[in-house]
Amino acid sequence: SEQAMAAHSIPVLFPSSVQEFIEFGLKGWALSRYSGCWVGFKVVNETIEQTATVDISLDKIRIERPDTGPLPPEGIHYKGVYNPQNDEVILKRYKLPLVHKFVRANGFDKVVLAAPKKRLGIVTAGKGYQDVMQALAHLGISEKRAAELGISVYKVGCIWPLEPEGLKAFADGHEELFFIEEKAGFLEHQAMAILFNLP
Repeated sequence: SEQAMAAHSIPVLFPSSVQEFIEFGLKGWALSRYSGCWVGFKVVNETIEQTATVDISLDKIRIERPDTGPLPPEGIHYKGVYNPQNDEVILKRYKLPLVHKFVRANGFDKVVLAAPKKRLGIVTAGKGYQDVMQALAHLGISEKRAAELGISVYKVGCIWPLEPEGLKAFADGHEELFFIEEKAGFLEHQAMAILFNLP
């Protein structure tokens, strides 16, 4: 589960469609090489147990590798030496910040609907994103109508660790954020830690 991967400090990508399995898969490999972390996928039967037409052209998939900045002398990749205390320091100080940099640079998380008057900001991921967009369509809320109502949607692609800068930028100015997830809250708890005490 995503909780287990987070407990083991494994970044988790959550594709919302068959098309995103290709994009997130390739970018996930690159994220692992860039950050020195294992990278996991959250897969649910509603997105994997289906057929779909997808674009497999690799020319459209751009992978950005932002500057890493200073790294520890021993590097960020496993060296075959048992040193859990040092590994934990490297994970917290270097690897997870690199995950955030890569997620930002490669557009895993994105604003799908941006209302000029910010009232309700919906934050969702994976299958929940597909459900939100279907619900808006059933309610007759087009992109134009969402803008009139002040409804924005933020789609998270990397559900752990939640990238803070994109979320803060999206949240800024909204009267309320509404997290739509399946089963139990996972993004919401991370968002509370990121947004707590912000103006």
